Amino acid sequence: MVKKIWAYAKNKQNDFIRGQHSSLRKFYIWEVLKIKQNFPEKYNELTFYSTQTNESNRSRMTPVKNGFFKYTENMKGGNNQNGDNESISHSVAISVLSELKKIKFVIGQECYHLNFSHFQEGPRLQFENGHFYFPDLIGYFDSECELASKWNGKVAIEVVVNHKCEPQKIKDFFNHNIPIIEVYISEKIRFLKEVKKQIFDSTDVENYNQFLTKTFTELVYGRIVSDPSSDLYYQKQLDLKEEELKSYIKQIQLCKQEKNDISDKYKKIEEDLNFQKQNFLCSENKLEESSRLNQELLHKYKEMNEMLNIANENCQSLEIKLVESERINKELQIKLQKLESMSWWEKLKSLF
Repeated sequence: MVKKIWAYAKNKQNDFIRGQHSSLRKFYIWEVLKIKQNFPEKYNELTFYSTQTNESNRSRMTPVKNGFFKYTENMKGGNNQNGDNESISHSVAISVLSELKKIKFVIGQECYHLNFSHFQEGPRLQFENGHFYFPDLIGYFDSECELASKWNGKVAIEVVVNHKCEPQKIKDFFNHNIPIIEVYISEKIRFLKEVKKQIFDSTDVENYNQFLTKTFTELVYGRIVSDPSSDLYYQKQLDLKEEELKSYIKQIQLCKQEKNDISDKYKKIEEDLNFQKQNFLCSENKLEESSRLNQELLHKYKEMNEMLNIANENCQSLEIKLVESERINKELQIKLQKLESMSWWEKLKSLF
């Protein structure tokens, strides 16, 4: 028996009841049972239906006090024959995911932040090979988030409790460019009372819905099993590669130019170095010549200094002789004056 925790509803005018933004309002099992208990007249005005996207595939549903809806007549649609669509864990997980606008998917070692505008729940997809499927959800991306362009704006989400997607289904989806993310409901996050086959009611289901909402709001573990790429994505990747190639070519040209500039600078430095070297050699030769001249001048200086010393000594000797000569001359002058003042007879006497 299929266990759904939410349903659409028609009023007594046989019109589907709409909520915000004119979308069909979801009636959760715990809400419906409270209406039935507290407002029986209002409850009697409602007729509940399954939530397929195509209205022609919807069937009447009846709330069960255990905490889920069951089909009143034979079910139209649904292709999970392995039993996941019969579990509360599966039903609640689909409901919670369909209400999230942002989902952080942890897939292997990668993490993807996906933004959704809306979901289709259990749409009927039929391919030209005659195969048809009812994926749990198809999410439509809200913006250019991760994987949006690669997956052409949408992704199928399959909730896995016990049974993975069949190989043929994965192949059909891939061939029709529809990606698939399998979301695992591990034992840690399953509806425990159902796993243990204990009695539960709508309050238990409501609490589990709140728990799973908190869990999935933080992150969702999954696996990509169909990973096609749109033509637009390939074109964008090609454009990126071309831009990357242009960037590399530009970098190579810049490197070549830089290499040429460095080479020119090196040649200039080498020329300057050779010029400096020549100047240095000339300066070195001039220094040697200057040193030789300085040595000669120093030698001459020493010779002249010795000659000057001798000249000084001779000068001193001459000065002594001059003083002596002046003394003698002075004595002779005195004697001459004395002789000049003497008479002839006195001069004659002085001779003897």
